Amino acid sequence: MSEYIDKMIFIDRKESLYAVSRRVNQVQRLFSANLLREWDNTLVASKIEFKSNEISGYNLIEDNWKNILLLRREDVTEKMLRKIILGRNKRNLFPYISYENWGGKVFPLCRAKDEEIELFMSLVPDSMFKDRIIREQLMNKLDDDFLKYYPAKYFTYDLLQKYVKSCGELAIIKNAPYLARMKEQAHIRRYFIEIAEKNANYTIKHIDELPKEYQCEELYQKLALSLYQKHRPKWCPDYIWKYHNNPR
Repeated sequence: MSEYIDKMIFIDRKESLYAVSRRVNQVQRLFSANLLREWDNTLVASKIEFKSNEISGYNLIEDNWKNILLLRREDVTEKMLRKIILGRNKRNLFPYISYENWGGKVFPLCRAKDEEIELFMSLVPDSMFKDRIIREQLMNKLDDDFLKYYPAKYFTYDLLQKYVKSCGELAIIKNAPYLARMKEQAHIRRYFIEIAEKNANYTIKHIDELPKEYQCEELYQKLALSLYQKHRPKWCPDYIWKYHNNPR
């Protein structure tokens, strides 16, 4: 080597074909030995399964509930929707699009996008929203986002009470902007004031996010009187704190 040391060319392996060859070799094994050495599930977690014309719409949703979004509206049946909502397919649970199996238990992963969930909800006919079991299942599956996705025309005061019982009182404060779309505003406004009073600190911190329909003098007064601080906290606006010292 001493004779050719001056003629040798040194190369950086990181910038040469060696690094590329090392990666290509992993792919080459797929063709030479049918061997897959590594697998990243996130590569396909957000993909919709390919629709085959030879597979019926009902069988198509067996592998992925999102496949129903590929069908024409007239081809979507109540039977398909019920199977998805009631969670009879344990591998692919709406509103998730993938899962992991640990010790025989299925854990859903990768929540679907907002527009995909909203599109699915738009496929559900009026008759299904009148079904108590369907409503309860949607409430359980959508959890805190139930108010966000559930059609306003089907939302009532009674359903609101069940939602709070299921998801907690803080959930209604967090999702209060969606309540402005609901029916029976007078009942909901009164019920909201009662919940806000119980969670005064949390409500005050999010007061700017609340719809104007629920911001009133009575609410400000109840919130202020629920505070025990002697001095105004930084997160409490002046227009609420004034009722703390001057209750009516």
